[in-house]
Amino acid sequence: MGASKLDLFDDKTVLFSGYAKCLAHPARVEIIKYLSLNGVSTLKEFIQITGLSQPSVSQHLQILDKHQMLLITVDYNCNIYSLNPATVSNMKVSHDQFFDQFNFPKLR
Repeated sequence: MGASKLDLFDDKTVLFSGYAKCLAHPARVEIIKYLSLNGVSTLKEFIQITGLSQPSVSQHLQILDKHQMLLITVDYNCNIYSLNPATVSNMKVSHDQFFDQFNFPKLR
């Protein structure tokens, strides 16, 4: 969807869809899980844990960065990645608000 079409939707919907995109690929989910368990990581470690190529992992990191899921610290020639706790917290709130607006049947 082109950026010009995003103005057709309210801010909460656009924000929630961005968070959903962060979780829309198993590699990004693994990156988020790894960072939540280990605190920080590098591109090299992400390549090892996902089994994907460097360009693929870099693309996934770009998507996570675009939606402000990552904090990136430059250490010499190496980027150190960690989760942005404010964004993770906002993502949880956005998720709950989205699903709370529907009257889903309760599971037994």
